Amino acid sequence: MKGFDIHSALKRTSKKFGKAPGTLEYTGDYKAEPTSIIMYSFDTESFSENEVDDVQKLKRELPKGKVNWIRLHGFRDIPKIRQIGQIFDINSLVLEDALNPYQRAKVEDMGNYLYITLKVFEGGKTLHDINAHQMNIILMDNCVITLNEAREPYLDLILDRIKRSEGRIRGKGHDYFVNAVVDLIVDSYFIVLEGISDNLENLEKKLREKDVKDFVGSVYDLRRLLTSVRRAIWPIRDIVAYLDSGASKLVSDEIKFYIKDIYDHIMHLIETVESLRDVTASLLDLHMTDLSNRMNEIMKMLTIISTLFIPLTFIVGVYGMNFKYMPELDVRWAYPVVWLVMIIIAGLMLLFFKKKDWI
Repeated sequence: MKGFDIHSALKRTSKKFGKAPGTLEYTGDYKAEPTSIIMYSFDTESFSENEVDDVQKLKRELPKGKVNWIRLHGFRDIPKIRQIGQIFDINSLVLEDALNPYQRAKVEDMGNYLYITLKVFEGGKTLHDINAHQMNIILMDNCVITLNEAREPYLDLILDRIKRSEGRIRGKGHDYFVNAVVDLIVDSYFIVLEGISDNLENLEKKLREKDVKDFVGSVYDLRRLLTSVRRAIWPIRDIVAYLDSGASKLVSDEIKFYIKDIYDHIMHLIETVESLRDVTASLLDLHMTDLSNRMNEIMKMLTIISTLFIPLTFIVGVYGMNFKYMPELDVRWAYPVVWLVMIIIAGLMLLFFKKKDWI
């Protein structure tokens, strides 16, 4: 899974060792894309979309009485990002966090704005298709700024809803827009967990069919992904709880009902993640138990074979000592009699093992 590797995160973050706090430097895995800034302004009656070339005019041109969304993606132009921070009075430490895609999901109340960062999972239902990105949202009283290392498909879904006037998003404020973004991201986790659940069902089927090639590796891959999803989901619960607490003046009481709905979804996600983690552990235990049972069966069969040959080896050893005076050696039917005795002994032992349910 690209974008959520702990080793890579530590390696890239350590490159900033020794630099001053607030140093703006992109530390992600993706090749830094050209910086693009688009401003959307909308209300129930109108919608406008403008690509921003002159950052200096950005704040002055914010329409009043409308929802203003400044969408920035691509972190190649660091000076332009720094300039936006200066224009909107955004702390350099916040921008530093936005440029580090390995941040833990969190919310920071900076007084005149809220900074929210959370992890976005995107991709299909196979493990190798899933990528992780960081979503950075800055909520102000007159605009919302989103900062992403690349163009975020989930924001395109929000934009499509705005253009089609779908739902309440055109008739609400900036806080509802942020609520809609967080809600969409939280819902996207269900798609990832559905894919993990499907993979676990396939592994369980393979286990029943004794098709266990690469079984352990597949289970551990799923456990790693579940750990990543769990690490991303738990802090979002704290973010939503803070938005619902009324501690910030930027979040109105009007949208708290919708925030509580997101909280319910998060609790459902957490319960689902824990259940899937239990399933992966159970599959591993079942696989190891099956391996142990198979090994026991093999050892039991080898032990039975060895036990059968103990008396037979004794008889063969006695008559293979090559003493000169062994009366049985001169008897005409001695050889077939010895074979008959050995067969009878082996047969009696097998009957005894069968009676004891050892075979």
